[in-house]
Amino acid sequence: MLRLKLALINNSCATIQIMRYTRTSGIILKRIKYKDTNKILTIYTKDLGKVSAKAKGVSKISSKKRSHLELLSLTDLYLVKTKPGYLITQAQLISPYKNIRDNFNKINYGYFILEVFDKLVEEENPNETLFAFLVKTLETFDSVDANEILPTLLNAYLVKILSLLGFYSNIKHSKLPENMNRYIQFLKANTYEDIFGNSKVVENTIQDVVENSFEFLKELVEDVTENRVKTALQF
Repeated sequence: MLRLKLALINNSCATIQIMRYTRTSGIILKRIKYKDTNKILTIYTKDLGKVSAKAKGVSKISSKKRSHLELLSLTDLYLVKTKPGYLITQAQLISPYKNIRDNFNKINYGYFILEVFDKLVEEENPNETLFAFLVKTLETFDSVDANEILPTLLNAYLVKILSLLGFYSNIKHSKLPENMNRYIQFLKANTYEDIFGNSKVVENTIQDVVENSFEFLKELVEDVTENRVKTALQF
């Protein structure tokens, strides 16, 4: 009888250990269909870093979690550790970045931002600075009304994330034409607010410089990841 009670206690403790959850906030980076109604999400979270998490039944129209787990969403999450990855037990939308979703031009920029982030950032390895940077980037793109500044903000995102992760090469940068050099250094040194507020610099930058800088920075991302960026953009 004593052995049976101990076995029950041990099994109970094991169950509690398995069902221990983590509450965190995260940005939905990618979704893959899994079986009929489930999806596997790639999420960059504040406390766990980049994780894969299963969302059961989320493809059903009746799913309560469906609208809280869209791409380009900042969501409050309850995650249970499983093998492999995590299981999403609860989700509550914090920010849908509606102005990005409702603007055809912006949403392509949003998808590009998520794809580059997913390619560059390793699994787990939490980094609150990187999480705050991604949130700030999406907030900035969500709040900007002028479409003409979006390419410059996207270039700023690319140079900043490459720098944050230690991938930005000053050697390659030094070989650029002088006008591109000055432009990229300006983006690297200033905040999004300062870039947006300095309309003269943005307006006086030749379109070719903006486009060539984008191709240069995108090529750096592809060199680092050894993988082509698939999201197509047209400036």
